[in-house]
Order: sequence, then C-alpha cells, then structure tokens
Amino acid sequence: MIRAYLCVIVMNGLSIGLGNCQSASSPVVAVASGSSLSLYDAAGTVVQRINLKSPVAGFAFSPDRNKLVIVSPDTEHGGALVAIDLKTGVRKKLTGAPFAFHDLDKGETEVYDGPAFSPDGRYLAFAVHGNQPGDGNDASENSGPLAVLDFDTGKIRVLEGTNNIEDNEPCSESDPQWSADGKWILFNCEDGAFLTDARGTTLRDLRIDQDDAGASAIGWVGAHCVLYVQTPIKDGQFDFDHESVKLLELPTLHSTDASQFLDKFDHSKGGLEQASQYGVIVRTDLKLTIEISKKQWEITLSKDWYSPQTSAAQLLTRWEPSMVPEVCR
Repeated sequence: MIRAYLCVIVMNGLSIGLGNCQSASSPVVAVASGSSLSLYDAAGTVVQRINLKSPVAGFAFSPDRNKLVIVSPDTEHGGALVAIDLKTGVRKKLTGAPFAFHDLDKGETEVYDGPAFSPDGRYLAFAVHGNQPGDGNDASENSGPLAVLDFDTGKIRVLEGTNNIEDNEPCSESDPQWSADGKWILFNCEDGAFLTDARGTTLRDLRIDQDDAGASAIGWVGAHCVLYVQTPIKDGQFDFDHESVKLLELPTLHSTDASQFLDKFDHSKGGLEQASQYGVIVRTDLKLTIEISKKQWEITLSKDWYSPQTSAAQLLTRWEPSMVPEVCR
C-alpha cells in the first residue's frame, strides 16, 4: 500500500501545498478564487495550492511552472503585472510608468491584463488598456495594443501591428495566446479575432465573423488551426443557446464543425473561453464555470460591473497530438 503525504512548503511568505509528495498527477486546470490558487488534475484532485496573499484578476504560469505572473485587481480593466518566483517566493513588479499611452487624460491610468508566456518561457505577451474611473467598461475607452516583455532584458515593446486594427485605433484587445512554435500570437477584440507575429510587424484578420453571427477564438489546435466559437445573432442579441464550435484552418481560412472536440462537455451555456481534451472554461456576466472530465466548479462573479473580478481559471494543457487533425499539424 502506497501512502500519500501532504507537503506544505513555505518560502518567503508564499505557501505551496502539494497533494502527493511522491507522485503528484499532472495538473490540467488552475483556478484562482479569493487569495487561493489551486491546480487540479483530470480527476479533480488538488495537486498544488498556492497562497497568493491577496485576490488577483488573472494569472499565467511559465511552461516550467517555476514562475507565476499575476494581475492585481486594481481596476475593472486590469492592473499591474507581478512575477512570483515559485521556488523562492520572491515577487517582482513587471510594470511601472505608462509606456503605450503617451497622452493620458487627467485621472486616466495604464493597466494590463491577459498575461501569456511564450512556449520557451522567455517572453510574456499581455494586453494594455486605458482606465478612466467611471468609464463603465466602454471598449473605446479602454482600447489598447498588445505588448511583450523580455524576461532576459526586462524590456517591454509594444506590438505596433496591434495599434492599428482595420485602419483604425487599437481595439480592446484580450486573450493573447502563443502558437506552439512561438512565432504567432492569437488574440480577440470587439472587431474579431486576429493574428500578429511575435515582433508585431504584421496583422492578420481571421475574418471568422459572419453578418448574422459573432465569433471569438478560444485557442490553437496544432500549429495551423484555431478553435473558435460562433454565436448566432437573433433579434439583435447573441443567441448563446445555439452557439457552435468551429475549427478554422489558417492556410485556407476554411471552417469546419468541431463539436467532436468537445463532445463530453456541455458548452451550450455560452461564454466558452478555453478548451482542451481535459476541460472547458466558460465565463458569463455572472458566473465562471470550470468543467473537467470528473468535476465542475461554478463561481459567482460580482454583479457590479465596475468592480474588478477576482476569480480566474486557466487550462494548463494543449490538445494531445493524436487529437490534432493532420491539416492542423
């Protein structure tokens, strides 16, 4: 009989709990609620728990799981980015003076959201937003580009291609996701889904919207395909009860039905944000739902639109190679 022991490591005030010291299962989803960040395996068992000391509005793990970047809940549009060394517990603020907006109005601040590590762990992509107290989450007010931080040099550069969306100003960009080879970044905004190269010199509109539907990209499938959700519009409103999952082949921009990817999950609630073979994450105005193969969580979100949300979730796995269609590899 093999006994499982609970380890708790405390380093510089950062406590990390491991569910099984001998052979912890691989985590597939991380959930932050309040000041606790928990990692679960496919069976819904906690395999790691991190005390964040205070609530966060978002987070990202480095590929080697040695570093964590959190978003402080300073505003409803984002906050500061802070890196935590999970080996030592040392924290370092990554953002300081504004670098993307040069003519801020009185009282307006530059805030950040949606951090995402590159596959090699050297770079961090994130969204830049403006925040004017009381602007009511107006997309035109908090629009801003994507930026990339180089951990080796500490330098931050704006991806200039994201400063000009469809010959206009930046959109309210969000959800940056790196391709497996680190060459491209996928992101969403109110104008659709886009790709930019890692230098930010080019921009590609995926044009997955239709006149009678809205769409948003939820992640990469292999190196050449994007999984996205298409939501019909009925009587001027999104019909989330009849949304569908699509697979977009980037070389041809051809879309096919992709419901088979998620046949074991109920994604009909609307608001699908992330997906893998292990689980889905759904966010609506009032609820965050995390569903993996053997467990489901529902977290009630703040009803106050102006209050920063302090619950977040992230899938930690990509699609298994055997599930990736040949055209996407």
